[in-house]
Amino acid sequence: DRISSELQREMLLTECVSSKQVDRQLVRAAEWQRDHQPNVVPLLDDWRLVGWTSESPMLNSGFFDWFVPQDGSLTVTLGHGDGPMIQSALTAATLQSSIRSHAQHIHDTRKLIGHVNETLWNSSAGGDFASMFIGKIDPDTGVLEYCSAGEAGALLVGTNSVTSLVSPSLPLASEPDNNYQQQTAKLEPGDHLVLFKPTTILPGADDIRVMDPQMLADKLQGALSPNGNMLDIVCAAIEDLAPAADHAVLIVHRLPTN
Repeated sequence: DRISSELQREMLLTECVSSKQVDRQLVRAAEWQRDHQPNVVPLLDDWRLVGWTSESPMLNSGFFDWFVPQDGSLTVTLGHGDGPMIQSALTAATLQSSIRSHAQHIHDTRKLIGHVNETLWNSSAGGDFASMFIGKIDPDTGVLEYCSAGEAGALLVGTNSVTSLVSPSLPLASEPDNNYQQQTAKLEPGDHLVLFKPTTILPGADDIRVMDPQMLADKLQGALSPNGNMLDIVCAAIEDLAPAADHAVLIVHRLPTN
């Protein structure tokens, strides 16, 4: 009848308005994420940094960051939250804030990741897992000390080789006393450190997929060029492996010597 039709129309109109409001809030949240990406590159001779996240109006589950703490090291990190889009984005924001806070007074990557893990564990009601890579580079020697947790992606790209630096481990916040191992590597002049997010979420579906880091390493190995732009090469390879998904990439380049 007429009254029933009017009520149904009113309900549909209310749902439509509510949906548009939620979409606008998600767009604003995505803008907030982009505004909190680092935009001032450290003034370090012989080093260049560049980061990239997917161009999307929706939330990204990952982030990249860099800074120079009091010990003078070049600190680089990339992380992401696990789970559906909104949950993973909130976890990622908490993770980035925790890393920034602890890195100001903890200069050992193993201790730092331990404190970050404890912070996430204490702030979570359970199930808010996360992954990260944290590395500290000596700008003079190129020595990299690093730790990773969960599904992190890190490749050392040399002139003729691509080497994976990490393997999957327990995610952050899965246990309060997770133990993570510190490792070392060295960036020679001309080398790149490529950090990326292996897990991707397809927009609108919360369909979580894990990209095989070795597949990316193989693609980069076949695309290495002395005159190529590494960011373009990496982004093209990642988009080919996982198109239309959320991505985060950070590239550290030690410039070749003259």
